[in-house]
Amino acid sequence: MGQKRYRWRWGGYTLLELMLGLSLVGVLVSLGYQGVSLLEAQAEQQFMRQFTQSIRLAKLAALSHQQQARVCGSDDQRSCSPYAVWDRYWIVVLEGGKVLASYPVLKGARIEFHPFHPGRGHALRIDPNGMSYNNGTFTYTYDYQGQSRSRPLVTNNAVRLY
Repeated sequence: MGQKRYRWRWGGYTLLELMLGLSLVGVLVSLGYQGVSLLEAQAEQQFMRQFTQSIRLAKLAALSHQQQARVCGSDDQRSCSPYAVWDRYWIVVLEGGKVLASYPVLKGARIEFHPFHPGRGHALRIDPNGMSYNNGTFTYTYDYQGQSRSRPLVTNNAVRLY
């Protein structure tokens, strides 16, 4: 008659609960990381579309206006910068100084233009016949989580990107 029943009281979680919690956290972290890399890929694709569009616009303007057109870096969206690194804007401008389009460089990104023939400036110049005066390599570089990632784009004399 005098037997007492004891209840066990646990002060923590079971091994199964801990394993389920950790696996759930792991799944959520991996989904978040994939979402960030997806945003990064979308930003790069947006840059590629805009940059290709600006070069096509420059070629079309050179052919239709029979003037030299340039794609160049700019600090003020009105004139070409004399520097090889474009970190604020790039513009499409006709020979007389008329700006046809202006594009912002994304935050944390920069564009560098290296002509194949040194001494021909730091802008892609397209002659009235639609051919490039100074073809070269564009390097699109962006910083992501403390690391720099680059993508080269090469233009040929016919102003095609590779």
